[in-house]
Amino acid sequence: MIAFLRWLRAILVAVLNGVAKFAMLLLLLFVVLVVIGLARGDGQPASMVLTLDLRSPIADSANGPTLPVVGSRPLTMMDVLFALDNSSRDGRVKGVLMKLGGGGLSIAQAEELDTALARFKANRKFVIAQTSSFFGHGMGDYLAATAADTIWSQPKADFSVSGAGAGEIFLRGLFDKIHAEPQIAKRADYKSAADMYMEKAMTGPDREQLNQVMQSWYDAAIQAAAAGRHLTPLALKTALDASPQLSEDAKQKGLIDRLGYDDDALAEALSRAGGGAKQVTLAAYAAGTGSAVRPGNIAVVEAAGI
Repeated sequence: MIAFLRWLRAILVAVLNGVAKFAMLLLLLFVVLVVIGLARGDGQPASMVLTLDLRSPIADSANGPTLPVVGSRPLTMMDVLFALDNSSRDGRVKGVLMKLGGGGLSIAQAEELDTALARFKANRKFVIAQTSSFFGHGMGDYLAATAADTIWSQPKADFSVSGAGAGEIFLRGLFDKIHAEPQIAKRADYKSAADMYMEKAMTGPDREQLNQVMQSWYDAAIQAAAAGRHLTPLALKTALDASPQLSEDAKQKGLIDRLGYDDDALAEALSRAGGGAKQVTLAAYAAGTGSAVRPGNIAVVEAAGI
């Protein structure tokens, strides 16, 4: 019996020794990985140009679910602003190349970008904008481009920057056809929330207030874009009113700087960054440096001073 207990004790000690050795191996492996990670940093190049693709609409915040496979989500405007702020203090980042066109940006988003890029450039970094054409609704894309040091556009491309606009849907005609009577109390002429159900067309007061809002947006965008292009607001407005026009005409009027393709703009960006600079997307930079907005963060963004 004593011999059996000794044998059992020897087995137990051997098992515990094996577990201890395995735990020590895992601990050593973890320490090695930490050391390697510290030695490599965040994995970003020593010199880089960030590329920011704004040709498609971009959400203001992350309201949707993350992608199920990689656990990621599309870059939001807040991600862009946080990443630009972080990169403005990162000595490895030499500049930003923005790709614009297609009417993806609203005026409000362009104003936020304008402020963020001004802080970015204040740290002796450059910004280059490139587009195949400025052809879309609104002034957001062009307003964002005017924050750049240089604007590139393809030769013989459309340049048709439009103003601000708005529209409404009216359902009263449909209700009349189905003999439905909306019972909504309207407080005053300029309280137009109920007009969608009670009217067949835009009322005079509603049209007046919408025109005032649109005019305010347009005037603010013209002021900011003119300052970015070193033109008077009247000169810029006159040049824009000449649209539709070609990129060659826009260059002659000072609306853009250079004619060329996306690889030409990229070549200029890498040249300005210096030898050995690498192209890195802003999304990859934000993920690698932890610049993206995390769920639960509260962000306060400086408003554009226009």
